[in-house]
Amino acid sequence: MDEFERKAKLIKELLDGIKSIPEGAPESVREAIDQERQLLVLQAGFNKMTITELERKLGRGFKIIEGTPKKMPLEYFSKPFGLANEIVSGSDGADRASWANITLWGADVLHSHKVAQEIYIYSYGGAGKIFLDGKILAFKRGMRVIINPGVVHTAKPLKGKILYFACVSTPAFNLADVYVDPRGREW
Repeated sequence: MDEFERKAKLIKELLDGIKSIPEGAPESVREAIDQERQLLVLQAGFNKMTITELERKLGRGFKIIEGTPKKMPLEYFSKPFGLANEIVSGSDGADRASWANITLWGADVLHSHKVAQEIYIYSYGGAGKIFLDGKILAFKRGMRVIINPGVVHTAKPLKGKILYFACVSTPAFNLADVYVDPRGREW
């Protein structure tokens, strides 16, 4: 298989991996999924270096992950409120950091992390708010929010909107590190 065929296969896998619309999501999620597809195609073609050239340049001590990123529904008491598209995670072997593209159509749960530091990066659209230890701020274009361990935080889209952002976690996201605040989604 030549490089063109490898890239075409990768892009097809990326697109196939985000076709389904989560049950219970509003119609506006179709727009979110289309934007996610466009973003993944850009990511797949971003590096002009071929995989073989990259392997040769990096040598040992690396891992190349191919295929479709994992999609994780975000739920609270079995009610979906968003989707996490894990670009790189601990299950891929990335122990020190993880990156997920987040799509929210409902409010996330107030939570904190015992160990992890997260960075929320307003990335590619939507409108929303972010909660940081009792402060509520507009989450807007160009914002990068560094959230240290122990800080109670969450995000939600404005009514009738969808919020898109990237979440980078260091060390890599681990569900055991999440403390759900008793207030749940009330903020």
